[in-house]
Amino acid sequence: MWMLAAVASLACIALGWLFGFDASASVLNVSVEEYSLDKADMEEALGILRAKDPKRILIGFETIKEPLKSQPVVIRSLHLQNQTVVQILQRLCGEDPRYAFEVISDSRIVNVYLTSARSDARNLLNIRVRRFDVDGDVYPQTLIRSIDRYAPELREYLDEKRREHWARTGPPGAFPGSVLSGDAPVPRVSIHLRDLTIREILNAIVLYTSDHRDALGFAFPLSWKYEFIVDPAAPTGLGGQPKWDIV
Repeated sequence: MWMLAAVASLACIALGWLFGFDASASVLNVSVEEYSLDKADMEEALGILRAKDPKRILIGFETIKEPLKSQPVVIRSLHLQNQTVVQILQRLCGEDPRYAFEVISDSRIVNVYLTSARSDARNLLNIRVRRFDVDGDVYPQTLIRSIDRYAPELREYLDEKRREHWARTGPPGAFPGSVLSGDAPVPRVSIHLRDLTIREILNAIVLYTSDHRDALGFAFPLSWKYEFIVDPAAPTGLGGQPKWDIV
């Protein structure tokens, strides 16, 4: 698995050269002076990595959690010095071979994902959205956390699954919502995307916060994570509860 990750990352860098991207500017080549963890899962390990340089290390992370099963900590203690992001990711994916990674968007974002779920037709991140248009005052964090409100095809799919579930079990109580509030002024956001998957839209939102960081008043860009929490009794009709958040 370590070798596969190495081949994949080298292939991504080669594609950058082929299409004229600056491979030296790739997130994979960001240098990390020191990286240490003591028994962590992949989410925790990536959080430590991103914190090393949150302006340049942009991550999209997707996982599945099964609360009824034990969640083993599979990444042992690591203490690395003077490593690049790609070297650290190779070590992490070697420790937990359920995961793989790839770089996208001119090598500016690295996506880390469960190999078993990436091609799964039921994976909500694979839903393709014909038009994604946001033009107004909204926190970019809200776009990520409530992507199901802003992406029409995703919203319609989730609504359909809920209705099917309600037809079998009866309607539930109110759904919890993601509401972001605070003292910071709501920024003006203008994002217009065409024919992209939910995963690609989330990556585009992250890039927007990187390219417009000063105008948004952000100290550093956002990153995103998606987790599917397995729960056969969930009122979503999906066999679990999807959740989007920032990293």
